[in-house]
Amino acid sequence: MKIRFALVFALLAFTLTAATPPTKGAGPAPALSASISACLDRCDDIRAACDAGCSTSLCHRECRDSAVQCVSRCQTGG
Repeated sequence: MKIRFALVFALLAFTLTAATPPTKGAGPAPALSASISACLDRCDDIRAACDAGCSTSLCHRECRDSAVQCVSRCQTGG
């Protein structure tokens, strides 16, 4: 279960990275990329803390679902 979630999370992170257009010169894109990366790191930390406190499969699913929502918010800038 944890391996599957890690793969889904990595795929979402890869999708975010691949969807970011290449930058030309200096501009706000590197800062945006860094903020998305920081957001994804925060999501992963939150998910790991949540998952570590779980003792049921329902709890693990809720942690996964909240992490997916967190990643979605990172994508939309929320």
